[in-house]
Amino acid sequence: MSSDRPQVSWVVDTLLTERNRGNTGFPTMAEAAANLGYPVYQTVYEPGSKAPDPNIPFGPGCVMTYGTHQFVRQASMAYAGRWSPGAFSRTERLSYSAYAPYIGDILLNDDFILLPYGEVLRRGFDAFGDAYFLKPDAVTKAFTGFVMTRGKYQTELETLKKQGVDPGMICVVAKPRHIEAEFRFVVADRQVVAGSQYRWDDRLDVRLDVLPICRELAQEVAQREWQADRCYTCDVALL
Repeated sequence: MSSDRPQVSWVVDTLLTERNRGNTGFPTMAEAAANLGYPVYQTVYEPGSKAPDPNIPFGPGCVMTYGTHQFVRQASMAYAGRWSPGAFSRTERLSYSAYAPYIGDILLNDDFILLPYGEVLRRGFDAFGDAYFLKPDAVTKAFTGFVMTRGKYQTELETLKKQGVDPGMICVVAKPRHIEAEFRFVVADRQVVAGSQYRWDDRLDVRLDVLPICRELAQEVAQREWQADRCYTCDVALL
């Protein structure tokens, strides 16, 4: 690393990296950062904890956090004013309702409606057809989006109840779509600078090669007038 730039230290939540490790053949974020010579401290976020790991060895300086939204938020609050940047994320611009007005014509779930979770419950299963896709509007994901079916309706409701989903939480409701594969691209300064396949046939399958048609769609998002941020990720589904 060049000596004329500040040393960047990384604090990585293994709850996220180990869960997503799979059999990809690629290093985790912590391993990649360490391989590049950056100081790395791995910790385990404890859901519901009041404070981050007290053994984090980094003092004031250039420190980046990587992990779940909950972990990053907790660490950013605990080290506010001491770590720079700690984390950066304009979550208010990453919700479904924030970007849908600008790229709705190329959204996978372009037939969506937005409803409070309590209203989804009040209307009942039959109000949305034989099955429907449900996810939080907010990018912080109080729960992972999924397809609600009649056979699993009561079970899924119990799961969401245990997760403490608030009746006032705004949710995206849309028709389910069959997805063949999923790709993730990194957009920076209106250009697609990186990309990979990460899922095929509903299984984790990380590959460096991407389909040109998927990259072209990501570049279309990157060229739109409205941008979520200077740098962000764009997921593209292959139907």
